[in-house]
This record gives sequence, C-alpha cells and structure tokens, in this order.
Amino acid sequence: QHRYGTISWSGDISASWDTLKKQIPAGLNYCVTGEPYWTLDVGAFFVKRDKKLWFWDGLYEKGCDDLGYRELYVRFLELGAFLPVFRSHGTDTPREIWNFGKPGEIFYDAMVRFIRLRYCFLPYIYSLAAGVSLRNGTMMRMLPFDFVPT
Repeated sequence: QHRYGTISWSGDISASWDTLKKQIPAGLNYCVTGEPYWTLDVGAFFVKRDKKLWFWDGLYEKGCDDLGYRELYVRFLELGAFLPVFRSHGTDTPREIWNFGKPGEIFYDAMVRFIRLRYCFLPYIYSLAAGVSLRNGTMMRMLPFDFVPT
C-alpha cells in the first residue's frame, strides 16, 4: 500500500456519539501497523436507521435537520480536520455546510472555523506526507512513536 499511496478508512460507520468516540483509537491502532493514511467518513456514513438492514444503524431520522446530529456532525468534522485525509462522505442526508445553518449560526460557524484551520495546516500535512514517503513515517502517531521511555 505504501507504493501506491492507498487510503483506508474506518468503514461505513453509523452516526452516534459512541461511534465517534471509537474513531481515535481505531485510527491510531491502524496506523501502528505502518499504514500512513487513515480517515473516517465525517458525520458517519449512515445517519438514519433502516430496520431491514442491521448495519444501517444511525440515530438521527431527521438527518441534518436534527440539532443533535448537527452537533455530532460538527464534532466529527473537528476530528476530521486533523486526520491525514479530510472528507465528508455518506448517504441518506446532505452534508454540504449550508444544510447545517447560515453564517452567524453556531454549527455553521464552527464548521467554517475548522475547515479554515485545516487549510492552515496544509504546510504541516505536506511535511508529514513527505515524511511518509522519504522516511517510512506515518501521519497519525501514538505518543510512544515520538517519546520513547528512557
């Protein structure tokens, strides 16, 4: 996978706070294997629930019209801004920023703030990507990667 620059993600996850909580250790554990590029579906892939399909298990039937989902989406986006690959992806509800409010509203403004922050990090991300290519590094690292006990 190193040769071809492939990207892995946590799979088609469902929208819940518990799922969000599990994403950081999942990504770090994946990157420990030496694979440098990992991400998640910002906002989760499945937002709503389909009782006929066991895996389609989101908790927000109103999608982005649900204030609870708006907050969860913003938290996913905040995490995603610090991942090697930043993407909003999924099914069953829109994910464009204008579906979460208008300028001046809390969810919209929080999303704008973290999207802009992501762009501020591009030189750092570019440097980490060079480290992946030139030194077999990884972009997400557990603390023991950089702080070896003495």
